Amino acid sequence: MTKIFTRIGDSASTLNLRTDKDIAQATRQKDLRPGDKLPAETNLCATPGLGRITLRDALRRLHAQGLFDAR
Repeated sequence: MTKIFTRIGDSASTLNLRTDKDIAQATRQKDLRPGDKLPAETNLCATPGLGRITLRDALRRLHAQGLFDAR
């Protein structure tokens, strides 16, 4: 599995922006292709400092931007 997230500082706003950026970048770099499923939430949250709420918020924002479909 390709590592999507990197360790970042403790600031919540920085974490939110970095999470959005990491997911979007993985999609653009074709680590995630159209139709691919995202890794399980527990796998995505395995990154130190990344919690489920932050991840879910990032996914909601990116879904609202049309980056992916939620099913």
